[in-house]
Amino acid sequence: MSARVKIEFEGRQVEADDLEFKADKEDWNSYTAEDGAVIKLKHVTAKIYRLVDRTKEDGSPMYVVCGTALLTTTPPSSEAREKSGFESEATREV
Repeated sequence: MSARVKIEFEGRQVEADDLEFKADKEDWNSYTAEDGAVIKLKHVTAKIYRLVDRTKEDGSPMYVVCGTALLTTTPPSSEAREKSGFESEATREV
């Protein structure tokens, strides 16, 4: 059951319903950079609020979602670095 709370929204205190929820799915997004590094990102939601007395132009409710972004990276292999021409400070010859 939701509880009525005050939250900050667009620089002002507004009333919102603190909604209970369950995560149906929380997948990782995976990106491969041109140097061969793999970056994975996942948003983990902690709170969902439905704003009271505020709607979008079409009349649908407005929500505020609070959470954390998790990030993991896998550095490029030496072969991928060589192929991309990527050179870090650690691998550059002086």
